[in-house]
Amino acid sequence: MSRFYPIAFVALVGLLAVGCTRERFPRVVRVSAAGEVPRYELSVNSDVRKVDTNQLWIDIGKLRLKHGDIVIFDQGVFSSAPDRFLSELLSSCDRENVSFYIYDPSDAHSYLTGLDIYHWTTPFDRGRDLISARFFFNGKFFGTGKPGFEAMVKHVHARTRGNVLILGCHVEDQTGSQMIEPFQRFDSELDQALGGPRLRLRDMTGLQRR
Repeated sequence: MSRFYPIAFVALVGLLAVGCTRERFPRVVRVSAAGEVPRYELSVNSDVRKVDTNQLWIDIGKLRLKHGDIVIFDQGVFSSAPDRFLSELLSSCDRENVSFYIYDPSDAHSYLTGLDIYHWTTPFDRGRDLISARFFFNGKFFGTGKPGFEAMVKHVHARTRGNVLILGCHVEDQTGSQMIEPFQRFDSELDQALGGPRLRLRDMTGLQRR
């Protein structure tokens, strides 16, 4: 009987390993100009690296973006990026339902790298569903539903520096410049925490089909 123990042990370890696999939370991917060589700054949540042009495109491709991930480009980087790369990236975002935003520093008088970014996700086909919504800060999970929203608002209120962006995942009923948010009826709580109206960016994913 003992000769079967190693097999059982290996199987048990395998099951435990699968059970302990960490969930991959949605990521905030931002790309801005570094002002030097290498010329770009690529940030995935709080991990920031400076890369050259070729490495930037390679690294973004390796991320294998999925629904819930958010990509935000500095306006200058977006304007100077090769057309072929942008076409492939936007097609990928469209295919995988990934939000794609363009940020103009002049809108908030702050560079992209200096912003705190909060973000939320919902199922693709239920963009107004607060119960299923999840809330994050640079990839850090706050919670789900109204408690998650309240935790985000509390964190926004307690911040001590700089401007913030609050961005959402790409959802099915996103149309034109209209922002579909699961917490729209609680917008006043967020505005109060921010100390005024917030900067709203347009999700560019899928606009080429409209």
